[in-house]
Amino acid sequence: MVFPRPSVKSNLFVEEFAMQTGDMGDDISINSDQKERLASLWREAQDQTISVSNTTPQALFEGVNFRFHLGHAMKAALETAKAVVSFGKAFHSPFEIWSWVECGAEAGAALMSVFESLVQRMSAIQYVTAVVLSEHIPAGIKPNALEAKVKDFLNDPKSHEYAWHLGMSKGRLSEAKEAIGDEDWFVLSLAKLRDLGFIFDEPVSGKLMFKSINFVVGVKSETGG
Repeated sequence: MVFPRPSVKSNLFVEEFAMQTGDMGDDISINSDQKERLASLWREAQDQTISVSNTTPQALFEGVNFRFHLGHAMKAALETAKAVVSFGKAFHSPFEIWSWVECGAEAGAALMSVFESLVQRMSAIQYVTAVVLSEHIPAGIKPNALEAKVKDFLNDPKSHEYAWHLGMSKGRLSEAKEAIGDEDWFVLSLAKLRDLGFIFDEPVSGKLMFKSINFVVGVKSETGG
């Protein structure tokens, strides 16, 4: 799966993140074991970096392509969001977060562009359902349990603080919360995820599983005025 090449400089989430967080206060102690776990998750999410030349089809001069595992990337982003909120770490830009989890600014910007694209292609509740399912990689989860987990996530007062890390605005997350009031939200969400090829039903256990999907996205730096 290939997504358009974003510009690191023009990434809209940088501005939105700054507006949402502002000054979060003084740093507090960061658990080194948790930090290493997050770095490990990001290493699993980023399959590899592919350098490209200006002669490669669809490549841009001095561009770089990144290949991510979709489910692992969602899982890494969500766990990072939870850690940032729980630790009260005073990050003043997204680039500080990506450096902290050893992801890299270019890879982080590329990933956010993918999340933003998915948020636009799916309803808010469908996207959140995919994110919550990603937490259960590789074991999977029974449908009724996933439905309950999605509701728990959206009813968590801290969930709005996770929004930016998942490529969502707080408004979009509020849309997902409102959607769980509809009787058929879960059935429709699973239907969409199956249609996109993101999930499958494990026939023996009856669990929902996140498919192993790679996607590629490129980044280039902007220069000039």
